[in-house]
Amino acid sequence: MVHDQSCPSNYQSVVPDPASLKTYGADALLPAGSSDDARAAIESDPMVQWGVSHNARWIDAQCAATTVSAGPTSPAGTTPGASSGSQVSHNWSGFEYDGPGTGHRPYSYAGMEWTTPAAEAGVLTTQRDVSIWPGIGTGQSANDVLAQAGTQSTAGPAGVQSTYAWTELYPVQPTEVQITNLPVGAGDMMGVTISAGYLSQTATTATTGDFGVCNMTHGTCVTILFTVPSGGKIIGRNAEWIAERPGIGSGFSELDNFGSVQFTYVSAATAEASANYIWLTNANRPGETTYRDTMKSCNGSTTLADPGAQLGANGAFTDFWVAHGQLESC
Repeated sequence: MVHDQSCPSNYQSVVPDPASLKTYGADALLPAGSSDDARAAIESDPMVQWGVSHNARWIDAQCAATTVSAGPTSPAGTTPGASSGSQVSHNWSGFEYDGPGTGHRPYSYAGMEWTTPAAEAGVLTTQRDVSIWPGIGTGQSANDVLAQAGTQSTAGPAGVQSTYAWTELYPVQPTEVQITNLPVGAGDMMGVTISAGYLSQTATTATTGDFGVCNMTHGTCVTILFTVPSGGKIIGRNAEWIAERPGIGSGFSELDNFGSVQFTYVSAATAEASANYIWLTNANRPGETTYRDTMKSCNGSTTLADPGAQLGANGAFTDFWVAHGQLESC
């Protein structure tokens, strides 16, 4: 499932020295010549703020390619009898902001924190996975890239268990890229933010951005600047906070029993807010819809995971595992 190789050529780690962090704070993570918008964004990034205030250690990311894909939602339509904004997905469970519409700009940031679940023990004859991540974009085409980062927990076959941190730019880099030197274990508190680098207040697409991934339990972080390859672009129509049964081969894996995971500090920012970074927690704007995604099997008969109630006022919700489902292609 994992093949050793270095990080993609469109990735660049930013590793500030501790003295620079103490002197310049979040600005020490910016390349020379960065724009005022970039500076305002990173100074307001809660993950970076946490890392600076807790003297986290930034590392130069090392990577390995995987064959696991955390791809776009496979929708099954609205839930019968559900309120507007609820929908069924074959591989996602969580919440999405859908926009932009009248009144606000594309999403330029998404982030959250969560405790990494343990992979199931004793799985011998099948494969069960869960990927947990925030992201920006839909991933429906190279013109609407889904930029995402999170953790992957895998059980089986033959009792093999693994947990790792990853990034992905779907579909132009359509599989997870494992960050091999950022250890992640069950029970570790993780924090992730995704940034899309809109170049101006009027820009509608971005071709650069960054991933911020911190293991808050161990005080270790990576910041990876990326350029979207293959002519792709981020339009930031959506922001998401998701537990997913990822793609393996031509279909979806069984869903690893993650019990329940609380997503906290669920937040997003829009490009016009980059000067002062207004973080959104279920604060709909004109033309914006909050979707609640429930994961069901391909035939719709089995609920696999459910995010419970609507987003709380503090940007938190709990996602609940319900059933493994089966290896299948919808």
